[in-house]
Amino acid sequence: MKQTNALIVLAAIFISLGFSSLEENGEEFIEINIKRTRNQSVKIAQNLKEDDSLDGIDYFVKNDLNPSQLNYYPNPNHGRFNLKFSLKSKEEVTIKIMDILGNEVYKEKILDFQGDYDNQIDLSGKEKGLYILQIHQKKKMFTRKILIE
Repeated sequence: MKQTNALIVLAAIFISLGFSSLEENGEEFIEINIKRTRNQSVKIAQNLKEDDSLDGIDYFVKNDLNPSQLNYYPNPNHGRFNLKFSLKSKEEVTIKIMDILGNEVYKEKILDFQGDYDNQIDLSGKEKGLYILQIHQKKKMFTRKILIE
């Protein structure tokens, strides 16, 4: 499939499902919202290759990661909060916190993570407001809101 044909197919998908574009770490993404029994979003990078494979597509299924024993407290907080969770799969985990504009304010990457995570996160130098907590593992992601007062 040539790149032009792939973009036409993606455009048809966008019309029927709804989409928005965004930029993250210098890469352009298109976010597609698919409504099923629960809301899920798929993020697809616009770097399709000219061969017939779809190896150039990168995606995350939002809120499909299900960490057990999840606890983040206090929320609201004054910039410091505790984050605890447990994951069964032994994979790389990334914990990100972004402000409401999508700017990354905290990032922690742990290779070959499995088991219990327990850490105090310090955002005390950040402005008051709403922040987004994301936990990524493989192609799955978990998202919650954090409020700094």
